[in-house]
Amino acid sequence: MGYYRKTLHGLKYQTLMRASIRIIGFIKVALIARILGPVEFGIFGIATLLMGLLDTFTDTGINVFLIQEKNSLKKFLDSAFFVSLTRAVLIALVIVLLNPFVKQFFNIRSTTQTLLLVALVSLLRGLINPAMVQFEKKFQFDKQMTIRVFLYLLDAIFSIYFCYKFRVSEAIFMGMIVGVFIEILISWFFIKPRAKLKLNISQLKYVFTRGKWITLTGIFNYLFHNLDDIFVGRILGVSSLGIYQLSYKLSTVPIYETGEIFGRVTLPVYSKISHSKERLKKAFTKVTFVISLLVIPLGILLIIFAKNIVMIFGNQWLEAVPVVRWLAFFGILRAITGSVTPLFYGIKKQEYAMNFILVGLIVLIITIYPLVKIYGIIGACISTIIATISTIPIIIFYLKKEFK
Repeated sequence: MGYYRKTLHGLKYQTLMRASIRIIGFIKVALIARILGPVEFGIFGIATLLMGLLDTFTDTGINVFLIQEKNSLKKFLDSAFFVSLTRAVLIALVIVLLNPFVKQFFNIRSTTQTLLLVALVSLLRGLINPAMVQFEKKFQFDKQMTIRVFLYLLDAIFSIYFCYKFRVSEAIFMGMIVGVFIEILISWFFIKPRAKLKLNISQLKYVFTRGKWITLTGIFNYLFHNLDDIFVGRILGVSSLGIYQLSYKLSTVPIYETGEIFGRVTLPVYSKISHSKERLKKAFTKVTFVISLLVIPLGILLIIFAKNIVMIFGNQWLEAVPVVRWLAFFGILRAITGSVTPLFYGIKKQEYAMNFILVGLIVLIITIYPLVKIYGIIGACISTIIATISTIPIIIFYLKKEFK
């Protein structure tokens, strides 16, 4: 199968997978938002922020490395598992230790039970067989779709059930634990090759050398896309954070998912054709054009029907309507500018992705505090839009550099 047909094949199944996951996710969030209020939703948001922060700061880029590597997956699989498990243990310990700081920083009474569950989720993820990445490396997106949709559906069903039964934010993580546990079983009983817990120093050095730019990119990218949440939670309170995060999920996720679908499929394609600048240029131009063609109308629809969408979750979320409209515009910019990241990863120029995200992060740091203090939640939206626009000149510079 040629790369063009492989791309179409991948796009079909990635679209089906992501669409199925987002439909399930929308139903999950809608039902949970009716059971839990903005405060509980905000506490859940704080926990996921912490988990995401630690996950990003310890990311070795191992999955991207395994996709990029021309050698057999099996060669680095044992080292990948050692890194993943060590990282998971480290993250779980740090989450538990940070509990007092999190309570003080966000001025909330108790997060102990929530963070213990978050730590358990992080620990269990380290036990997943790294060979799961072969679905992307070998363009087996149909198999990947079947497993991912099944796991996400399981997660949603148990999360909704536990939320209905216990009516606390911790119930969402209880559902996540069920999903991760089933994924561990699938990865070891149905996926081959099976990794072994072996330490190979030379391989680890090679992996960390190759993955350092991906790690830095991930850190800057996390801060770029989550610093607004941290400031909203710190300055405006947990309830405002809950409203902001729900708005974010409603507005940016559907748009950004379109870009993510293409990113998942095009990374291995860009990696395969990285020797030909002409083919890369044509492929990237087509992909960016199609992404723009899809996300702009979707963003406009979200802006127009923001109130109708928010009302699905109940009257207690009406404050989210203007936030959804502002973030829909941000989502369009994010999806289009984000299309360059898989290209830079595919040609092994991870430092390009790191640099343009770093510029956006610096602008966000400069603007976020004064804008949130003056305009509240809307100020956070404006800050993210300004920061995203600031990355465009850097992206254009690197594209010109590569494609002359």
